[in-house]
Amino acid sequence: MIKLIAAAFAAIIFISCPLYAVEPKPAYRVGPLDEINLIVWEQPEISKTVSVSDEGSISVPPVGSIFIDGMTLQEVSEKVKKEISGYIESPVVVCELVKKGALHISALGWVKNPGVYALSRSSNILDLLAVAGGLDFYADSRNIRIIK
Repeated sequence: MIKLIAAAFAAIIFISCPLYAVEPKPAYRVGPLDEINLIVWEQPEISKTVSVSDEGSISVPPVGSIFIDGMTLQEVSEKVKKEISGYIESPVVVCELVKKGALHISALGWVKNPGVYALSRSSNILDLLAVAGGLDFYADSRNIRIIK
């Protein structure tokens, strides 16, 4: 009897609680200076860790340079598979992110520690100001310029 009451109570609570949709996290997009572990099944000469160049491409031995900037890891796997399929029959390709590339960003002007800082590509202006020690006493926080 107690189990039946507990089950009914749980059902009432479950029904009365609103359900919220949780948005899935967007897939990571590859960019310059990222490191990717490229695995081609039964092809050890091709399987290796590669760095994405400043221009957004990787070098794959039989094909050469492949542009992958802005692609997800799944899209990179598919593109590499397509490119090497002319050299290898039915290739199986898997890509894993080893290390996210850093951008070198300059903080100049009225910050406490001006200089060049290595930040992840997902960093924002507040992150840059934090690593630069914050704004100097004389800085005008309403007049910050971002030059790309």
